[in-house]
Amino acid sequence: LSLLSVAIPKHIRLSVSLTLESLVIRADKTQLQQILMNLVLNAAEAMVDSSTGMITIRTSAVSLTAESVTDWQQLTNEPLMPGPYAQLTIADTGPGISPEQITRIFDPFFTTKMTGRGLGLATVLGIVRGHKGGLRVQSTLGRGTVFELVFPVVPETITTAESPATNSLTTMSHQQTPQPCILVIDDEEPVLEAISDILEMENIQTISARDGDSGIQLFRERREEISLIILDLSLPGMNGEEIFEHIRQIDPNIRIILSSGYSETEVSRRIHRDKNTGFLPKPFRADRLVAYVREFLS
Repeated sequence: LSLLSVAIPKHIRLSVSLTLESLVIRADKTQLQQILMNLVLNAAEAMVDSSTGMITIRTSAVSLTAESVTDWQQLTNEPLMPGPYAQLTIADTGPGISPEQITRIFDPFFTTKMTGRGLGLATVLGIVRGHKGGLRVQSTLGRGTVFELVFPVVPETITTAESPATNSLTTMSHQQTPQPCILVIDDEEPVLEAISDILEMENIQTISARDGDSGIQLFRERREEISLIILDLSLPGMNGEEIFEHIRQIDPNIRIILSSGYSETEVSRRIHRDKNTGFLPKPFRADRLVAYVREFLS
């Protein structure tokens, strides 16, 4: 959730309400994170021109009957069995979606600037189908949109029995493949956590520092393993420009991505940029961060 709060504009509030019930589902964690990211970022995009807005994330337990499953399988076109389900709800106070557009928003490549929808929704539908879940959308023009997803609950003993093997395979895979290491220097803890979460989902290791002195010290100590530095320019004490110059004196060829709320023109005026220096404006989307980092690492 920390990475979501950084990825959406500051004028949009994020409200989270999680059920206290223990709901165990058989699911791919990365794919569920992708669903959450896509739906929240699409909601934020729909409200980008509003002066304020709210996105609400809720989880709850729901029991589907033979009659109620019909509502949940109309979009997936896959049969659902009656029984206990875990429900995920993403609601926003955006402009809403017209009835004509709702029938098309899950089509690949469909989008509309008015609603900001379309990005990743075909993927969301595919993931829900793959998890034998259900999906429905309710929207009112001028009031907002609600996406509701359900996933079948399974006995906890089944999930627990399978988890050790899955975790073991994941750990072995990570140990066998050397991963790049990125130093992130930023004074905002939520930003550090968000960048770390996003990149570690991509099997990219991160280490972090909250000020220039500790960032420079970390680079001196672990210079051989650090492939890239993400540097925030607005830091207290030693500012980003000074940190940049210190790091360049240690290693003139280390790749650095400058991150700032300033425009790229302003940053280029303040710092001489070469082929090993990039720029990523804040706020940034998770997919943009990953793509830019991979571009620099290659």
